[in-house]
Amino acid sequence: MIPGFEIFTLTCPHFSDLISSVKLPLGSTFIFNGKETFSLGRYERYVEYTQKYALTDSDADALISEPSLSEYFESVAVISHSPKISANLILSELLSQSVPERLSADFPAVSVAAISNMFFSELINSSTVKKLLRRVLTEGIDPIETVNAESLMQINDVAVLEAAVNDALHECAKSVSDYKNGKTNAKKAI
Repeated sequence: MIPGFEIFTLTCPHFSDLISSVKLPLGSTFIFNGKETFSLGRYERYVEYTQKYALTDSDADALISEPSLSEYFESVAVISHSPKISANLILSELLSQSVPERLSADFPAVSVAAISNMFFSELINSSTVKKLLRRVLTEGIDPIETVNAESLMQINDVAVLEAAVNDALHECAKSVSDYKNGKTNAKKAI
């Protein structure tokens, strides 16, 4: 034990509920489920992540597990329209392709925030998100420029989608007729 630091062992299924009601000196370390959980600095981040950003306990805990990961998340969150989506991207996609210490080099915060914002605004779908993240890592692309240049935006306007479907059905009238008459392979031509 470090002089001047106290170790507290707490047993509680809802650690955040218990700890929010306990006043302890700065520098205290908490032991939760047999392992060191976090210092008060980490706890303050945990509270901010769960309250300000509405992250789940497990996402907040994962993001505060390493200082470099917390700092990276905060650099993305400050420019993101949805820090929750950004957190999910970091935890589910980025960490599978990089390590916390390299995230800012491999995935610039502005690129991740741009992808998060486009997904939040429903301009791109989850498949495009994954492809863009992979290309940010391998090619260093600008996600907004790429989405525009390659027409990767999804169409959400029902009227536009209906018109496109009607055009396709009209242009492929023979295939539609064949499909209606039981030739299921005809749908490939539509």
